Amino acid sequence: MDEPLSIGIHILAVDYGGDSNNNPSHWQGKLTVLRTPTKLSGFHATVQAGVTIPFKVKLVRTTDKKPLVNQTLHWVIGGVEIGNATTNSSGIAQLNYTIPSDMAVGDYPVTLSFGGDVNYLPISSSVSVLTIKP
Repeated sequence: MDEPLSIGIHILAVDYGGDSNNNPSHWQGKLTVLRTPTKLSGFHATVQAGVTIPFKVKLVRTTDKKPLVNQTLHWVIGGVEIGNATTNSSGIAQLNYTIPSDMAVGDYPVTLSFGGDVNYLPISSSVSVLTIKP
């Protein structure tokens, strides 16, 4: 079988017609195909307020590190939604973000998330940090 199986439960069956030395036989079993887990890269950016920076992250399958293409990633900084970006052919999504000029000095957690789809499990990662320097 060269085609991938869809997500769900599949019934597998093997039939042997028998021969002069062996009786015919039949075997049947179930195979469950699950959605594949995913992984997001993290980053740490240190900038001054008021500048525009590119936030770049990569989304891959956990099983073989294959990049996921045309998937939407969502960014939240310090609890505030800042935007979405779609992964390219290398699995990289880039969101150009202008840091508000009145953003206080300090560290802000950046939460990245992928909502998943029929083939891939969702993921949310908050290992990224944005540091605003004086």
